[in-house]
Amino acid sequence: MLDATLKILPLLFLFLAGYGLKKATFLSSDDGSSLLKLIFFIGGPALIFLSVLKVQLDASLLLLCFLAPAITCFTLLITFLLRSSVFKHIPAKTYGALLVGAVIMNTGFLIPFVQNLYGPEGLARLAIIDAFNGILVFSLVYAIAVKIGNDKPQMSFIAKKLLLAPPLWALALALICKAVDATPPKIVMDTLSLIAPLVSPVILLALGLKFTPKVRKPKLLIAPLLLRFALGGVIGLIFVQLLGLEGLNAQIALFTSFLAPVGFNSITFSELEHLDVEFAASQVSVSLLLALVATPFIGVFLSRV
Repeated sequence: MLDATLKILPLLFLFLAGYGLKKATFLSSDDGSSLLKLIFFIGGPALIFLSVLKVQLDASLLLLCFLAPAITCFTLLITFLLRSSVFKHIPAKTYGALLVGAVIMNTGFLIPFVQNLYGPEGLARLAIIDAFNGILVFSLVYAIAVKIGNDKPQMSFIAKKLLLAPPLWALALALICKAVDATPPKIVMDTLSLIAPLVSPVILLALGLKFTPKVRKPKLLIAPLLLRFALGGVIGLIFVQLLGLEGLNAQIALFTSFLAPVGFNSITFSELEHLDVEFAASQVSVSLLLALVATPFIGVFLSRV
């Protein structure tokens, strides 16, 4: 427990430093958004590419492709079923925000923790899960958000997000390099190696800048948090058992299932499709705080299974 906590404490301090900079008005939430974009377009792809190149890939890793679809689809199904009972009297706009919040996993949040606890081997596995999570978020989940908020999915937005997502391209290029046993030029590798170490601290500073401890509809907020963490964790456990995952594959699958908080894209989708943006923001902030608190305990538990 102490070892895992000591590894994670510096990460928590960075998050608090980001929040402190915002409270002191040195930086703002908008600065946090800019930093997250920087990670999405430059830092994340560099880290993913290098991590995948460093590890020995095998067929068992392909099973991790199905984790995000399993969690997303089953959580969607349960949330749809609850619409006629538990969520019956909730306004459509709030229900839409709740639904996208429950099913969108912020796998990017896990990068610093996986890097510290599991190294490149863990990051390569997280990259595979993240890639398929991104495909689902900007296709199925966004289409549902549009359907609830409007009438017709904006196909151009979906296509643009998928085709121009650098992390997906980084994963694809790294897998191609591994398949043909090719190594990029030294100047490329040196540049990527310079960028990659910045990802973890920048993500945590950005999350601290984006964090807002404001809770809207606290009683209702329990529902998406249970769906994201508890139901997601149970689905992850079943997934690991059914597919017979072992070792690091099982640990990363469970780490993601139990700890990935509500994704920031739930706020973006709510803004785009006129859903309940304030409730979406509450889901993100509270789930982020819960994930930060739970990470040392889940990390210790998984290290013993």
